[in-house]
Amino acid sequence: QKTKAENLTMNVGDTADISASTNGDGTFTYKINSGDAVKLDESGKITAVKPGTSVIDVNVSETDNYLAGYTAITVKVVENTVDMQRLYNPNTGEHFYTASAMEKNDLIKAGWNYEGFAWKSPSKSDTPVYRLYNPNAGDHHYTVSIKEKNDLVKAGWSYEGIGWYSDTAKSSPVYRVYNPNAKAGAHHFTKSKAEVEQLVKSGWKDEGVAFYCK
Repeated sequence: QKTKAENLTMNVGDTADISASTNGDGTFTYKINSGDAVKLDESGKITAVKPGTSVIDVNVSETDNYLAGYTAITVKVVENTVDMQRLYNPNTGEHFYTASAMEKNDLIKAGWNYEGFAWKSPSKSDTPVYRLYNPNAGDHHYTVSIKEKNDLVKAGWSYEGIGWYSDTAKSSPVYRVYNPNAKAGAHHFTKSKAEVEQLVKSGWKDEGVAFYCK
């Protein structure tokens, strides 16, 4: 029996069902032939787990009326990322990070200095980075810790939702440093170890890895 199935391109974390057809009446079975970019269950549901390519065998069983059928599909998995942008407020000393081009442009119009690309983050992961705002100090803070987020909300900070996502594969760290003398911009986030070391020499405290980027 003739068997057809469609190749797929998926983002990491997405799921999809194999779209296969036959002119016969056999039962479909599925098996990963090569590659570890996806996981596969018995029903033909694919889960994209990491960038790469996998080949999946699609078999149709022999019946009284038809011979067995076979085809294969190629599944390409890509990483969907966002570019994080960094801005600086010369009046308060705060650095700000956003994935939104509109927000970046609005802040530039409001007098912030655009400092360029900060890092790449996954468009989605199991580890969100929460964004909060202190209306009294005019300061933003970012954390993957639910406890820290909740403690800051209790202390009067406004929760502004998920700012971006941390890379669960921990490809590259983003460091967090703290200025005990600053009212606004007390925390700074950077993937540059050299920048961390320079700030520590200036009196900032190294608070380690805040989250991870691509």
